[in-house]
Amino acid sequence: MTTETPLLSRPARDAASVFLREHADGSALFPGGSFASDAALARRARALPSWDEPAGENGQAGGRRAALAAFLAAQNPVAALHAAQAAQLADAARPGTLFVMTGQQPGLLGGPALALHKALTAVAWARDAAARLGRPVVPVFWIAGDDSDLAESNAAEFLEPYAAPSTLSLAFPDPDDAHPMSLRVLDEDAARALCEALPTGWSPATRALAAACYAPGRSLTQAFRALMQTLLGPEGLLFVDGFDAARRPEAQALLRRITERSGLFHEALLRGTTRLRETLSLPPQVPVRPGTVPVFLFENGRRARLYASDSGRVYAAGDEGLDLRPALAEKTLLHSALTRPLVVETLFPILGHVLGPAELRYFAQIADVFPAFGASHPLVAPRGQALLVPRGGLEALTPLGFRVDDLLDLRPSRVREQLTDAAWRAHPAAATYPDAAYADFRAALAAYEAGAFPGGHGRFDAARRRLDRALGHHRTVARSLVFAEAAAERFRTLQPLLRWLAGGAQDRHLNVLSLYDALDKRPEAGGFAAHRARCRRTDDAAAVYVLEDATSPSVGGDA
Repeated sequence: MTTETPLLSRPARDAASVFLREHADGSALFPGGSFASDAALARRARALPSWDEPAGENGQAGGRRAALAAFLAAQNPVAALHAAQAAQLADAARPGTLFVMTGQQPGLLGGPALALHKALTAVAWARDAAARLGRPVVPVFWIAGDDSDLAESNAAEFLEPYAAPSTLSLAFPDPDDAHPMSLRVLDEDAARALCEALPTGWSPATRALAAACYAPGRSLTQAFRALMQTLLGPEGLLFVDGFDAARRPEAQALLRRITERSGLFHEALLRGTTRLRETLSLPPQVPVRPGTVPVFLFENGRRARLYASDSGRVYAAGDEGLDLRPALAEKTLLHSALTRPLVVETLFPILGHVLGPAELRYFAQIADVFPAFGASHPLVAPRGQALLVPRGGLEALTPLGFRVDDLLDLRPSRVREQLTDAAWRAHPAAATYPDAAYADFRAALAAYEAGAFPGGHGRFDAARRRLDRALGHHRTVARSLVFAEAAAERFRTLQPLLRWLAGGAQDRHLNVLSLYDALDKRPEAGGFAAHRARCRRTDDAAAVYVLEDATSPSVGGDA
């Protein structure tokens, strides 16, 4: 269980989030503005084209609305639906319904916990927008099943001190091939290896959930969706596989147009990238590569990057001699990170996106791309963040002078330095360290220089600096000896806690099922469901919660 209210809630400090907060109504960097702005929300709702003509029988929309509703129903099978999701599917088919989008790669065991927090932030903004607009707004999680980066998706980190190994990845054939995650299927050996590598301290219920979701025959995308469906279904969140979405006819038509007009795309991208650098002094999140097409060719189960020559010829990597333009209508294309938002615009009447800090930066880069391809600018909102600190860990850190605010940036080096300072101040060596003798020596040396080498004092400056550095190094060695004698054991006992906090980046490292397990061992106190409700917030804050569960990672123990 966790405390009902956070010990600390600190607004996001990355430059893009701060800028968006200060320009919520819209700016050149984020023209659509933020979900937090009533003016921006109303403007975006008005700018969206109607999806509801002609209307069908019983008030149900026809045309694009009906096609979208059918696609969502196919992506969210009734057999697995929570009642809240069934209600959202019904709303999706109704005229006037809008959507809020977020997403992530299909990480192993749910991937980093930030995926969970992005989803809950999207749910919160969807509910908030529905109340303000007086119409249904449905949250959707876009699973990037089209992504072919196996190293990124096929990895789980365990921060629990009893976890061995601390990272996990599964064996797949042809690991270097660019197969989409939706085609990476677990076999019997991979499913068994995953279950055998789960932390021994996990509860039987958590282990059973992992085994049920990551069953043989499921792709990494399907397994991720099964897990997130179980955990987030009660929130009414719907899911979409980006691999399936990209192959819809509307998406294919858009991707062909981008491929044929990649020069227009790059001109708009360059303007946004320049604006990001000039406004926030930030480098591009996604490098600008003129000559590349921000679309992939999908053939023989693999993604291949596309390129465009100065003459306009389009070709795939490794097949420079074949101009694909005449055959594009027969080819299957997949989007990149930069073109996914345009695909979303084509497939959904979407209010906007909930994004991580890196995604905010590349959305700023593509600000001019939206109007270049006939779309208005979506709203954006940073995701919320959460960090769980065990009660015992908090009690161990407080006497060392650390505050709750320090937990969001607490690295082992800071703790070691703090322990060293405390040990040094309390040790007799500090009181007898020869600072005064060194000052006398420096004065005597200066007098010698003045008497023996009048007018040559500047020639000795470098030597004095070397002497001072030598004394500093001597003091560092003395402090390290004191640390080894008086503080090293204390530092060792804090390692499980520091590993769990991950330098304040817990939700970028801790996998979703580890978080679930830590929260759900006390179901009578609300467990994971209570934390899920706490993280359903319409803000970009990093919140710190106390984890009260006595079996959670603390200090000096194994569980």
